Amino acid sequence: MLTLKEQQYQLRESAIVEAAYHLLVQKGYAATSMDDVAAQVGISKATLYLHFKSKTELTLKVIVQHMEEAEANIRSLDPSLPVMERVKRSLSSAIKGRAKMGAAQIDLLVQEVPQEVFGDPAFQTVERKLAETSIALIEEAQRQGEIRTDLSAGLIQEFISIVFDMNFERLTRDGTSVELLSEQITDLLMRAIRP
Repeated sequence: MLTLKEQQYQLRESAIVEAAYHLLVQKGYAATSMDDVAAQVGISKATLYLHFKSKTELTLKVIVQHMEEAEANIRSLDPSLPVMERVKRSLSSAIKGRAKMGAAQIDLLVQEVPQEVFGDPAFQTVERKLAETSIALIEEAQRQGEIRTDLSAGLIQEFISIVFDMNFERLTRDGTSVELLSEQITDLLMRAIRP
């Protein structure tokens, strides 16, 4: 059981990550400062640095948390739903979350962060778990004849994951809403993987 101090630390860290996410979505990566995050949470900058050493580390925590949520979302889908409805819902939800981050110019983070950061064990673990969960859902759909079986589940999963590397900031720059963009990309993916 956690001590009161440990519980407070965890709650404060959750509040920091949540505030950082909202600020990143509102202002973008470059325009969001650690001062902004500390002010949003109502803590000192020194307290913020007890949790996260840099804006990069905090942003990566935001990204990892959203990847964990995407993986949990797939696992939590009602198994009584038709498999393609579960595939569509998981794709739509994940793409919408990624598009929001792209519209916030978090795409620029990849260019600003040293590549070895993406070798971080927490990032690697969540990336692997998300891929495994996605592949399991794809394989289920293949067994039911709902997804192409001439392609491996791993290839389909990798094809889908490439979508998340797109420049969403550029795709929303013309005023296209995150919702419409998510709907269009989900439709394109569904058409590509159906028999």
